[in-house]
Amino acid sequence: MNEKRIALILMLLSLVGMAVCAYLTNVHQQIMMGSLNEPSLCSLNAEFNCDLVSASPYSSWWGIPVSWLGGMLYLLWFLLALGTFLNTTKNAATAFSIIFITASLAVVIDMYFAWVMFTIIGSICLFCLLSYGLNITACLLGFYLYKKQGYDLKRAILSIMPFSAHTSYGFASVFVLVAAIAFVGQFELQEAVHAKLELKKAALAQLKAKQEKTHSKSDFDEKAFKAFQSTAPRIAIDTASDPFMGNADALLTIVEFSDFQCPMCRQVHETLKKVLPKFNDRVKFVFKNMPLDKSCNSMMQRDLHLSACDLARLGEAAHAQGQFWAMQDMIFAQQDSFKHSKVEQEALWQMGQQAGLNMTQLKQDFPMQEQAIQRDIAAAKAAQVQGTPAFYFNGLAIKGALSADVLEKIIVLELQAAKEKRLAL
Repeated sequence: MNEKRIALILMLLSLVGMAVCAYLTNVHQQIMMGSLNEPSLCSLNAEFNCDLVSASPYSSWWGIPVSWLGGMLYLLWFLLALGTFLNTTKNAATAFSIIFITASLAVVIDMYFAWVMFTIIGSICLFCLLSYGLNITACLLGFYLYKKQGYDLKRAILSIMPFSAHTSYGFASVFVLVAAIAFVGQFELQEAVHAKLELKKAALAQLKAKQEKTHSKSDFDEKAFKAFQSTAPRIAIDTASDPFMGNADALLTIVEFSDFQCPMCRQVHETLKKVLPKFNDRVKFVFKNMPLDKSCNSMMQRDLHLSACDLARLGEAAHAQGQFWAMQDMIFAQQDSFKHSKVEQEALWQMGQQAGLNMTQLKQDFPMQEQAIQRDIAAAKAAQVQGTPAFYFNGLAIKGALSADVLEKIIVLELQAAKEKRLAL
């Protein structure tokens, strides 16, 4: 295989890589701006979900989407391969050596990200795997030429270093061009997110004022809620592996993001116990963790609830035994004893015992719940959850603790809307 043919292959590979990275960057931006209302193309289920990966704190470095950096790497490869394809000269050795070196580094980084996806996030981004395959292919092609032609890798590195004896200002210029595009493009990305979030903050302030009036127990404005109900975006939230009660095929799914140390969450827990039985199999209620504890939640800038992560692990471990709801009742019943303090491990085991759990299994399962918690936190980030409790009625966001009267009215209106939507199909 000659150099020109390999250059053509690398150009095509780079174009595919740039398209993949552009798509993933767009998904990342929509998540950051809270405008991703439908699952992306490669979000198939809980196991294969690009959205959860893009929403995770590992999807960006220093505020820059990793996919954007990958796109810039593919642009560099494309320009180097294009120059070689158009004019195969002695500089081809340097161009291919640079591609081989950078592709090798990319493969090492990919190994780290693959480990993060499989062991921490618990969801797989298929487009990310595609980019890993492209990087491995580029690395193998570079290695093939390196062995065949005997390229001088050290000389290739020095060619892009300014003021060295082997500096090639053509190659250095390519690097400067790509770096400039990366910098300017990232600046524009951050400005777009900032502008969108400012607009959203203003809209949320108006909505909050409206909701405070609409959702009060004494003055529920049904007309105002219906207007909000018909125009507000609905957010897709994956609930495949989460604890739920009610009918799995119900017309209405209510998702709650909750924190076991949150006093308002305990209050709404009692409200739900009164209201949900009235609707029997017409509602599916799903619980998701949103611990306001920076020991497991990278969205938190400071410690708020010191044991929220451990309590979330306790709940998930109980879920593994099919005893989540008994454990939830037990934790909220004892919340006053640890509302503002750290829960010692012995106290966690005691709650598990009181809830009737198999203690041997609980102690084995407890440290293995990080994946489930990170999946919930990533879903909360994608849904722009900023506090607890936060509810989603068939994807319609309603924030804060609702009174029993208001909660019941919202459920009735949402069931009516769901029935009308089904009849219209």
